[in-house]
Amino acid sequence: MLGYAVLSHEAIRTKLIEQAEKPVKATEKRPARVLFVEADGLYTKLQRRKRQGMEHAIAVVHEGWEQVGQRVRLRNKQHYLHRGEGDFWEGFGDFLTERYEIDEDTWLVVGGDGAVWIGECESYFHRCIYTLDRFHVARDLKRYVGHLPKIWKDARQALARQEPAALMAAVESVAIEEIASDKRDEWTAYKSFLRRHRKHLEDYRKTLEANGIDTTGMRPMGSAEAQMRVLAKRTKRGGYSWSERGSRAMLEAVMRRGQTGWLEEVEEHVGESPQRVVSVRRLLHDAIRPAKGCVEGMIRLLRSQWQSRPTGMALKGLRGY
Repeated sequence: MLGYAVLSHEAIRTKLIEQAEKPVKATEKRPARVLFVEADGLYTKLQRRKRQGMEHAIAVVHEGWEQVGQRVRLRNKQHYLHRGEGDFWEGFGDFLTERYEIDEDTWLVVGGDGAVWIGECESYFHRCIYTLDRFHVARDLKRYVGHLPKIWKDARQALARQEPAALMAAVESVAIEEIASDKRDEWTAYKSFLRRHRKHLEDYRKTLEANGIDTTGMRPMGSAEAQMRVLAKRTKRGGYSWSERGSRAMLEAVMRRGQTGWLEEVEEHVGESPQRVVSVRRLLHDAIRPAKGCVEGMIRLLRSQWQSRPTGMALKGLRGY
């Protein structure tokens, strides 16, 4: 019908993997006084493996926020997808030094959901502020105290103002009898979690201001979930399952599509080979094989139990047209 062979699904997959696995490098190193990092994990199902799935450790780094019309977007956003068995923050440190002029005066503000591997950032970087993602805290608090209107309101407002003292006062005021019986053990553990992370609930801008950094235009952290939602939409929608290599390639492809323009692919210089010049005009004019006016193949619905349903019967009725 088209006059040329179309790409199969496997050919598309192969080309996607080849493109995603090409290394990239920064065309320039950008100066950075403060960098913002949103780290989170993304779980994808695996096919034909003993383990059912794997978690991808991902970080989104940007230089702040900028107003674009009625919307606010992250400035010079970059993605880091951890590969291999090495430590995440060591790999991320190499990623940063390739793209930014990092020195002892550079600050990192890291936002995360409280996972142990994210909290380790404070031991890897000299000037690092770790903050809990307020989306995850609010979601968990609502699960436990959402049925207590006053407590939930006080906790939500304290979280929005980034006042850990007021938040903990609201949390500590909850009697264990007010929590559903099947959630009491979880609630006790979660209160201990909030106590351990009390300093990570504070406004990071206060620390930066105390060190002489102008925080004008800086906003609260908390875009990790929105960034993960974009990636999850492509890798988890429809119950997809992947090979390890395929899932990484798809994530890389989605990430690079949204990268800013100061990265370029690393070209592998090999011997020059003559390239065939293709004329689109001639390709469309000269048929490679005679067109049949139809696509060769079958309609799967007519080979299944659905062929006797109204849709199948309607398609059968179109035979001969």
